[in-house]
Amino acid sequence: QFVTDNGANIFDLYKEELLKNPYTAENARIAASHYGAQLFDLAKNGFDSIPDLVLSIGYQNGSLYDIGQKVNYGVSK
Repeated sequence: QFVTDNGANIFDLYKEELLKNPYTAENARIAASHYGAQLFDLAKNGFDSIPDLVLSIGYQNGSLYDIGQKVNYGVSK
């Protein structure tokens, strides 16, 4: 679980706020189910279980480009 400084469960706070919001109240159960599972996995595996994004950026012909991509869209494209 993830808890606040005063001991409140983050997921419980999330569900409460979903139900308060008129735009999300109707789908609160679906959202809580989806994100609750992700939060549970993150708590179980830890933050270090998510690999870091590795991005190599180059500069050529006046624009930046991602070295790992076959097609890039810079100033000339």
